[in-house]
Amino acid sequence: GSNLMAGEHDLKIKDHSSALAPQALLSGAVEVGNQPKKESDDTNLEEIKRIQFSGGGSTFSMALSKEKMWNEVGLSCWEGCNTDDEYTVEGPNLDSLEASLNGIGVKTEIKLSNLKTHVTHESTKGKTEVESTSIGFTLGDNDPGDEFVVDLYYDEKFGTVLFDTVAGRSKCPHEIGTAAIEDPRLVITSFPPQHVFPDEDMVFEVQMSNLGVGEESQFVLYAQHRDNEGSLRLILDGAAFGGSREFTNILKDTPYKKTLVVQRGPRLFQYPSLDLVMESACEDANSQ
Repeated sequence: GSNLMAGEHDLKIKDHSSALAPQALLSGAVEVGNQPKKESDDTNLEEIKRIQFSGGGSTFSMALSKEKMWNEVGLSCWEGCNTDDEYTVEGPNLDSLEASLNGIGVKTEIKLSNLKTHVTHESTKGKTEVESTSIGFTLGDNDPGDEFVVDLYYDEKFGTVLFDTVAGRSKCPHEIGTAAIEDPRLVITSFPPQHVFPDEDMVFEVQMSNLGVGEESQFVLYAQHRDNEGSLRLILDGAAFGGSREFTNILKDTPYKKTLVVQRGPRLFQYPSLDLVMESACEDANSQ
C-alpha cells in the first residue's frame, strides 16, 4: 500500500511497478563522493527511496506526489467584523403597595427601573488552499547483465527528483558509480629487435585480458589502418589482419597472448606508427 513518509517535504508514493530484478552485485559497488547537497551545503538532501533495477530490457517505473495544504481562519467583515454593544432599557417597576381598611382605596407608588443588556458578536470565516505536484519516471537499460542501485532525492527548489547511482555493474558504456563489467587491457609483452632489416618481419607479442567484473566477455581487436600510409601488412596468429578480429569467451583476469607480425610495404622504408585498439564488442559497429 501507500507509505506516507513523515515530514513536510516528503513525498507520497502513489504508484510503483517494476519488472523482476535479480540481486545487484553490491560487492562491486563504487563509493560516490559527489552526493547531492542542499543549497546551503550544510546537509544532504533527504533521501526518498533506494531502488534497484536490471538491464536486458526490464524497466522500473514510479510515480510520486507531493501535496501541501494551508488552512486559514480569520474574522469576517459583517457588521464591522467584531461588535461589542451595551443597551439600557427603562421600564416601569412597582416600588411599594399600601392598603387601608377604612380608607377609600389602595395607594401605590410607581418608579422607573433600568435594564442593561450587553451584546457581543464575532464572525469568522475559513479558507483552505491545496498545492500538489506529481512526478513520474521510468528507468531501464538494454544490456543484459547490467545492474543498478540508485538513490532518489527530492529537490525542494526545483520540485524534481535527483538520481544518484551508488552501486551495480554496467557496460556499453560503463556508468559512473558502478563496477565495469568489461575493462579491456592490452599490453605488448615482446618487441622485435631495435634494428630490423628491410626484408625482415617485425614480430610483436601482445597480451589481452579483461579486468572487469564480468565472468565472460566479448572484445574486438583492430589496427587503425587509417594511418597506414605505406601499405604495411599485418598478420595476427598466422592470418591476415586487415580489419578487426573478434574474441569471445574472454574470462575475467585471464591473459591471452597473440602474435602480431608486421611486414614492409612495397615502397617505403620508414612508416608512421599504427594504433592497436582493443574494445568491447558492443562498441564495434561490425560486431554481432
